[in-house]
Amino acid sequence: MTCFGVSQGVYAQNKNAIPDGEIYKLKGGRKVIGKTISKSSQDISVETFWGDTANILKSRVSKHFESDEIDVYKNGKYNLKKGWKLHHEVGFFADHIHSEFTFSKPIGGRVDLGVGLGHHFNSFSFASAVDWHFIEVHSIPFYAKGRFYFNKGSVRLFAEGKFGYAINIPTNSTPTANNGIVMDAGLGVYFATSYRIRHSVAIKQYALTASGEARNWSDEAISNITFSDFQFNTIVLSYSIEFGK
Repeated sequence: MTCFGVSQGVYAQNKNAIPDGEIYKLKGGRKVIGKTISKSSQDISVETFWGDTANILKSRVSKHFESDEIDVYKNGKYNLKKGWKLHHEVGFFADHIHSEFTFSKPIGGRVDLGVGLGHHFNSFSFASAVDWHFIEVHSIPFYAKGRFYFNKGSVRLFAEGKFGYAINIPTNSTPTANNGIVMDAGLGVYFATSYRIRHSVAIKQYALTASGEARNWSDEAISNITFSDFQFNTIVLSYSIEFGK
């Protein structure tokens, strides 16, 4: 018989998935990883991943993750297989920065599908015969997003992409900015953790379409510079935090 207060250092020795694994989170921050053997009115018997048995008082359990809800690993980390997740992503490159919030749901263990919105800023400069011009566009995109995991594990490689509609907002340098399409696609790495927050990093090809007018600041100008079907294209580096149960 073993105590549920087993050192978390034991979990770090083996990162393989536990078939049909469950997690019992206990008051005070400790947890038991294994399979439920039996339950009574007062306690729960769990076969731990190293083959021993732990008895847990029900009154000590703060949360229970069943095997159909998670993939759990012997280092204590886990991935969600059910339920909604919230992602907050930030991305940047030379003339681009964005912040996005996405609600997604796992489908079949390898796919996440979701919808979201965000704020994007893109800029571009060019010279005409009379002056230097700057196109700066703030956008509020609404999009659908998908992610496919190539492997199962506490560290996962994935491909993801989004497609949506962008409400482009005029700025002082771009007094007219018509709405456009936003899209991206790329590859990344996902890191499971032993708590509710998980992390991802990715590199993507990004595109946003826009049309409108760039302000002509020249004293000799009689009108602004019109641009149509312009596309902001750039590589984007991104980092996202996933919040789940």
